[in-house]
Amino acid sequence: IPSDAALEWTVDRARRTRLSVEVLTVVNTDRLFLDEVVEPLMLAGEQVLHHAGDRLREVLDESSFRTYLATGSPAREILYAADGRDLVVVGTGNATRRPVFHHASMAIRIASTSQADVVVVPAGSDEQVAAPHVVVGVQGNGEDWPTIDIAVREARLLGASLELVHSWEQPSASWIAAVSSVDLAPYAAEKEHLFDGIVAQTRDLNP
Repeated sequence: IPSDAALEWTVDRARRTRLSVEVLTVVNTDRLFLDEVVEPLMLAGEQVLHHAGDRLREVLDESSFRTYLATGSPAREILYAADGRDLVVVGTGNATRRPVFHHASMAIRIASTSQADVVVVPAGSDEQVAAPHVVVGVQGNGEDWPTIDIAVREARLLGASLELVHSWEQPSASWIAAVSSVDLAPYAAEKEHLFDGIVAQTRDLNP
């Protein structure tokens, strides 16, 4: 399940580096009004936290993590708990089924709103990779360096290679037909030159 994916990612990270972890489980009571419905959900939440504690004890001292249960809107409570934290780790099941574009997942809502860095871990992503590598998308608009820095740290931590990707969309066929005299080669060359510069600077800063 998605929460297990986030937990196992955190356990693996704790094996690699020193961490202080807070585990939050939220019982969504926004639409629940009957105590006989809420109580079983609270008990299930406690069981989730108990399992998380057992897994974290394998890699962390008792003083390095804590678990707690909250009620309300899951996204809201996670964002509230994330205030002032370095990293938020959430699981998602959306990556394992057909995307629903008209309804953003909770993970997407958190990632687009949180002030902290967010890791979204897809369920079923625990397979071992023979040659790990980290991929970072580069926009080339001058705002890429915080993202590249995170990718570099991740690659170092995993002992992985780093792959930078820049994608740009060619004009549509109808637009090209309308302005057939326009030479796209200089535009493509400009993009290539910009990207080469970012790659070179990344190498210089991270030999």
